[in-house]
Amino acid sequence: MVLTTMPLFWVQLTGHTMNYASDQINQTKKTTAAIATHLEDWELLDDAEDTRGVLLNRSIEGTPSLILRTQNQRLHIGGSCQFKSDAVERTQRLGRWGREAPPNMTVSATRSPAAIAKDIQRRVIKPYLEWYEVKTAELWQEVANVREREAITRRLCDVIGQTPVKEWQGDIESVGFKVSGKQSKVDWFEVGYRNQIDMRLHSLTEAQAQRILELFAAKELI
Repeated sequence: MVLTTMPLFWVQLTGHTMNYASDQINQTKKTTAAIATHLEDWELLDDAEDTRGVLLNRSIEGTPSLILRTQNQRLHIGGSCQFKSDAVERTQRLGRWGREAPPNMTVSATRSPAAIAKDIQRRVIKPYLEWYEVKTAELWQEVANVREREAITRRLCDVIGQTPVKEWQGDIESVGFKVSGKQSKVDWFEVGYRNQIDMRLHSLTEAQAQRILELFAAKELI
């Protein structure tokens, strides 16, 4: 008898919990929609699959957003680290959680939407957008650095008549290299022949790296 009644008990309990969670999600989204009417430039993200309340600001590149969650009659509001733009390959993450986490706050969920919106404007939005601007600038600098490294790699590949590949396969008569640098400077340079690393150098000019590859290609350093 015990073996047959226990599963039924747990199914009922799980169903009750799921209904409670669903009600909480719906209430969070309803509260978020009400708050949005009191915040200029911020709108509700209408996504049925998202279990949070999300406010977006589409007037700023990268679409900064605020995430709202409800727990035990408390409403937690925090800025998102996500950056979305057609100028980058994929959604990027700005900073890390912890010391670099965006501003956030927690208030009573029973307060009026207008009062909560006023607090969000003062305690979260202003410092969050300042944080977002700094982190966005850092992201664009990193994007520029990556593109410059790719350009250096292509130019160095041209020296030995090869095309860039993700992994050096070590084919016969193959000269390979790895490079890290920016602004036409080579911070770290690793070069070898037939998948054997023969040289590691730091702080080169691009012209010096080119000359080393020319010597490797001519087998004068092999």
